[in-house]
Amino acid sequence: MDDPNILKIKHGGGFCLTLFGLPFFAAGVFAMVSPFIPGINWEGGKPPPLYFIIPFGSIFAVVGGAIMFGRAGVEIDARRNLVTTWWGFLLPFKYKSHSLTPDTVVSLIKVRKKSDDSSYWSYEVKLEGDFETIDVEENTDWFKSRQRAEQVAKLLYKPLVDRSQGGETITQPEDLDKPLNQKLQESGIELDLPAPPANYRTKVDMKGEGVQFKIPPPGLSPLHAIQVFGLLVLYVFMWFFFFRHFFEGLDDAPMSVALFFYAFGSIFFILPGLGVFSSIFRDLTQSCELEADPSQLKIVTRKYFIGRQRKMRMSQIEDVSVNQSDEESNFGKKLPFKRFIRVVSDEGQVTFGQGLAAEELDWIRDVLRYLISKGT
Repeated sequence: MDDPNILKIKHGGGFCLTLFGLPFFAAGVFAMVSPFIPGINWEGGKPPPLYFIIPFGSIFAVVGGAIMFGRAGVEIDARRNLVTTWWGFLLPFKYKSHSLTPDTVVSLIKVRKKSDDSSYWSYEVKLEGDFETIDVEENTDWFKSRQRAEQVAKLLYKPLVDRSQGGETITQPEDLDKPLNQKLQESGIELDLPAPPANYRTKVDMKGEGVQFKIPPPGLSPLHAIQVFGLLVLYVFMWFFFFRHFFEGLDDAPMSVALFFYAFGSIFFILPGLGVFSSIFRDLTQSCELEADPSQLKIVTRKYFIGRQRKMRMSQIEDVSVNQSDEESNFGKKLPFKRFIRVVSDEGQVTFGQGLAAEELDWIRDVLRYLISKGT
């Protein structure tokens, strides 16, 4: 039987990581054995020397193998105030224990991860205090990281410090499960139904004590033109500086070898194109309808012509907020489709409103908060 005072978190493995690491591993192994495969037409007539091709291929093989077989984990023991971290290769190899102090807090932070070719935002859950900071978990999904942070904070009965949405919010452990309507009532603030801003795009229909919002798709934007131009530049660069010379060397290779490399190389053209045109198609088809009253929020979102309905009881909603862009540049933060409304409960989250002006998003948020405050 699992001990409710112990939380075990394991990282690594799984289908997605295996699928991601396999091309690196396979490419590294193939590079190392390629000098011994007959039929490959090498530039200059001879394969590269073994003292070059084997170390070169082993780098890819090691990276791919680490992604596929690497494992790590954290074990949090609330009874003993002890955290143990470990790592290994399929099996744990090394352990390290950390004793928690009375000033320990659980933090949720947003970190920009960068590589040579790309960057992305990651949300990290950490334990901080009078000791070495302990990395608990990280995820590119804010809600999953938020759930983990709340789980750890409730287990240890420690404050949760949220630095993931701009600024810093501290939630005491006894307030972690409080719904928004209770927080508003305890604050003593009396909310009024706000008036809509000028030139709003959302269609509004008042229905008794409730309201219906119909939010239109974001539509095309200058960023889409930038994405298409960048994709074309990438294609030209990859073809003239790499793939053109690479594929010419396969003219005399066996058909099976040539087909393998053609299929593998096409991935580098297909995936970026799918990403760009999927983003454009999404913004042309994405829309949302809200029906809200003091008891319930019904949200119907449509993306790629596929509709999804979500219902939330107002008494279970923990937060309604307008979130700004993850872009670091001032230009990115000013783009309308980089802002959205996030509604959060213990059961999940829903986001909507991309493409609306900041004043319009604030208005919809305030209407929802007003209705939540009227519930019981």
